[in-house]
Amino acid sequence: MKTMRSGILATLLFCGFLSCKKDMSSNEDLSQAKAPSVTTTQAVDGIVQSTCPTCVANFTPQTETLASNAVLKLEAGVLTAAGTTVTTIPTTVERYTVGNVNVTVSHDAQNVYFTLERNNSTGLFGNIRFYSPAVIPIVDNGPGRFGFATEVKKIQVIRSREALPACSEISFSFMVKGGGNPTVAGEVTTTEALKYVLRDICPVKTCTIAAGDYRTQTRGYWRNNNGQAFVTAHPGLLPLTIGDGNNTQSFADAASVKTFLESGIANGTPGVLPNGGTLAAQVLTLAINLKADEQVATFGAADGKLANLVVNIDDADITAHQGWAALKSWNGKSVQEIFALAQKVLGGTSTAYSPSQMNDVVTAINENFDNGSVNNGFLGCGQ
Repeated sequence: MKTMRSGILATLLFCGFLSCKKDMSSNEDLSQAKAPSVTTTQAVDGIVQSTCPTCVANFTPQTETLASNAVLKLEAGVLTAAGTTVTTIPTTVERYTVGNVNVTVSHDAQNVYFTLERNNSTGLFGNIRFYSPAVIPIVDNGPGRFGFATEVKKIQVIRSREALPACSEISFSFMVKGGGNPTVAGEVTTTEALKYVLRDICPVKTCTIAAGDYRTQTRGYWRNNNGQAFVTAHPGLLPLTIGDGNNTQSFADAASVKTFLESGIANGTPGVLPNGGTLAAQVLTLAINLKADEQVATFGAADGKLANLVVNIDDADITAHQGWAALKSWNGKSVQEIFALAQKVLGGTSTAYSPSQMNDVVTAINENFDNGSVNNGFLGCGQ
């Protein structure tokens, strides 16, 4: 208040000396600032590391071709017709709502796809102004405008990524008109820049497994003198139980393992291991292999765990091992998953696979890194 009174006094004195004609009882010019003129601003693309979304698995597209679609290409601010096939990348989709317009934005390695449609069943579009980078407020003339010969149901604008890396932020703005009734259509305009952040493909985890990195032993090893000595030297490997539910068989010492693996007991008895036989012997063998890999540091050289490896059969593997053709359906499943399922099949609590099918895949695992000196290629790196 002190400043204002001083200002008014100074003005009165000034008017007194110059005989001001304006009535100083009005303070209009002193208290009211004139509104600034409307200007057009452009939001540029930038890098936003702090809000970068997580990576995605792929850029696999979905497409839709309809006569009611209008696809436009945006180049140097100019929109040109580009057909009626709308492209969407489901893994990178973000959605926005502006008035009665739903906007879906997605991208792949080359382009960003902006798709607009009314959020009702009858609204249409007659023309569009579209800017990316955004222009706020939307200008009344110049480039960026496209009118349709007949009103359309869905608009897609495609712009190049322009080699922008992941975590780049793209801004966009638009104005649409047409469709008649403003309740379902009419003019809709963005009042601020909308922003969308680019993603990247998640890196593929790759590794090479050399002979000696991992070790498995066969049924024959765990029942012979060397295997028996190993189990005896590492008492933490036992006890072990195989089977599932009420149908299980337990092993408390090396001698019980040997007896089971080399005698007819491996065939099981009804009510104990209903799907015993060779499968039971292979499941026990895998159980010991997993326990040894987990507990004995010198069992394998790799830091990773045998349980986390996955079946990874390709055509070359099938050429080398003809019997693996029937096992390709196991691709991607981990050793731990297979072991758990084998326990259920052995105990009769799962019929997802036959004992024979289960035996084939468990045997292939047990033989894959035999004695830590080979890698047959049945297993690969997991997550």
